[in-house]
Amino acid sequence: MAGASRWCWAGIPEETGSESSVYAPGTAVPPQQTLSAAQPKLASLQASHILADKVIAEGDTIIAEGNVAIIIEQARLMCDNLSLDRTSGNLVATGDCLLYWGSNFVAADWLTYSPEDHTIIIHNASGQARDLGLGSGPSDAGIIFWADTMTWTQAKTEFQNVTLTTCDRPTDDLHFKLTSEHLTVYPEDRLFADKASIFLAGHHALTLPSLNMDLNADKRMERSIVPRIGNNSVDGWYIHGAIPYTINKDNYGAVLLGYNTKTSIGFGLEHCYRFSNKGQGVAYYYRQSGHNTTQRYELRNNVYYNFDDENELTWDFKANKTEIPNERLYRNITSNLNFRHRSERDTLYISHNYSSSAKNTYNHNLRFYYNVKLTPELAALVNADLSNTVTSNSSGTKFHYAAGLRHTSELFDTDLMIENTSGHSLYHLNRNPELSLRSHPIFIGDVPFMATASFGNVYEYPSDVHTARTELTLQIPNQVFDYGSGKITGGAGVRQIFYGTGHSMYALAAQAGWMQNLGNFSTLRLDYNWLQPSGETPLQHDLYRGYSNITGGLEFFHDDIFNLAVVGGYNLRQDRFQNITPRLIVKPDKHWKFIIGSNYDPNNSQWRSLDSNLTLQLADNLTVSHWSVYDLINNRFTYQDYQLNYDAHDWITSVIYRGVQKEVYLQFSLKAFGLPSSDLGPDATKPILPRTLPNAFNMRR
Repeated sequence: MAGASRWCWAGIPEETGSESSVYAPGTAVPPQQTLSAAQPKLASLQASHILADKVIAEGDTIIAEGNVAIIIEQARLMCDNLSLDRTSGNLVATGDCLLYWGSNFVAADWLTYSPEDHTIIIHNASGQARDLGLGSGPSDAGIIFWADTMTWTQAKTEFQNVTLTTCDRPTDDLHFKLTSEHLTVYPEDRLFADKASIFLAGHHALTLPSLNMDLNADKRMERSIVPRIGNNSVDGWYIHGAIPYTINKDNYGAVLLGYNTKTSIGFGLEHCYRFSNKGQGVAYYYRQSGHNTTQRYELRNNVYYNFDDENELTWDFKANKTEIPNERLYRNITSNLNFRHRSERDTLYISHNYSSSAKNTYNHNLRFYYNVKLTPELAALVNADLSNTVTSNSSGTKFHYAAGLRHTSELFDTDLMIENTSGHSLYHLNRNPELSLRSHPIFIGDVPFMATASFGNVYEYPSDVHTARTELTLQIPNQVFDYGSGKITGGAGVRQIFYGTGHSMYALAAQAGWMQNLGNFSTLRLDYNWLQPSGETPLQHDLYRGYSNITGGLEFFHDDIFNLAVVGGYNLRQDRFQNITPRLIVKPDKHWKFIIGSNYDPNNSQWRSLDSNLTLQLADNLTVSHWSVYDLINNRFTYQDYQLNYDAHDWITSVIYRGVQKEVYLQFSLKAFGLPSSDLGPDATKPILPRTLPNAFNMRR
């Protein structure tokens, strides 16, 4: 009886004259059997099999009926009836069609497939897409959609008369939905919608002529389609909005409009453009009146272009004339143009930087860098820069270059360099020439040693010293000894320098650290850093300041609930304490967190500042946060910010008040459009025990 068995048609005959037959239940043709050895014409159907209750071949047409299943374009199609032209590969499916791939699926009344242009047209479609990349939805439901027609290709998907939502409620109780006459999705890239209407809680909120948004969170523009309301001392109360537009896939943007009670109307444009897959850019212009000036504006253009995998050109340009309370700022212009070539053999970098202001101050800088491998062990490099600086009081030009050879071997690396500077300069050190040798780690037992030596003639400005210079360094890099409940670190080194002037000097340095876990709830750390120079040097470049410091801290903690840390230090050479910084973090559950820290100067017996951060969940959808910094010396707040967030199922509303600046912001964002949240204050959740100080040999005046 029909439907009692499952049959498979595989290896569709290529020629219309090939043998074809009608197979009915009971015929001795086992499932998955290849009925013809000829390969199909189209690669997309090459490995496809039709599974159905009944498969009939009539001339050039294959008809499948009942529980039909087939793979097309790496997606699985299931339907009641299917008709396949075995010559062209065109396919028509009807009756409870279901197409799914990955974690996505589409249900439809009927669909067609053309392997020639790899296009699937789905009629009366409804489905769910979990990997579309649209924002950060309120649940794991992804994007749910309905459309009169859905046209799918590998490059894009188009919808006609579509409704989509990120809300997982029943269709008659959606918190949010978007409708569009025509919507195009480029996977993991962009979404474009014509005549896009947004509905919130069943009410029509707004309609936009066009809508475009990033689906890639790493490239997402932080431009909300919902107007932003606020108040500040320069503009008064204001409302700023954006009207998006779309020209084509590579050209889109938004018209920016704003009204300010103190400074009238503001307007502008933000346009995004792309050079296919070679590069892209963003051009931005906004203009409005100021409180103390008739015009303020911002103009910028950021663009990059990849000629190929090895060559790239970037240009960042900014010009602005802005204003802050009680101060008028002048026009500023900056431009950075860069070309970079990078291959396995060589690297080339050319850049031009320019900056200026209306105070008759500007700076030009042209830089050139080239490094080329002559052999696997030998490389040549050239680095040069030319700068011209003009201020209201002075002007000057400076030219600097360095060139040389670098050789690498198994035991050590060698540099032979010349370096010269001419023209106006505050400081420079010329080398004519200098030979440097740097050893790789040399082990004596388990202890590594590193040695360096350099010999050269140097000239320093403004000390105006010409001299021969020989430098020898021996160093033990920081070593770590872990003994289970703690660890000990240590390193040391010596540097000896001789000069042709008869001067000489050396410097000894050492570093030691100890970290001890005190049970499972506390940690103690102590670090000691010491540097002792001796002798005389004619060069500012080699001037050291000795030091002897102890730093440390004690930290108490319990899982992620509680953390108390106190850190400080003592300068043994100056017999003086460093500031002591206590900090407490309390997070008893996921609904609230409290952080408080301070800064105490033991030398003057004075508390300098107090900072706090509180985040509290008042209800299921309501959170409040407060962040402040209080200056205990001048008895005033330097920051005091409050934020109230209402987190609905499909949107977030935030009210932000900056107490010291007397500014207010009202922000409304849809979760479907993935705008970042407005967090106040720094991230104070990271441990604050002291870090290792920089290497003593790199600490120069």
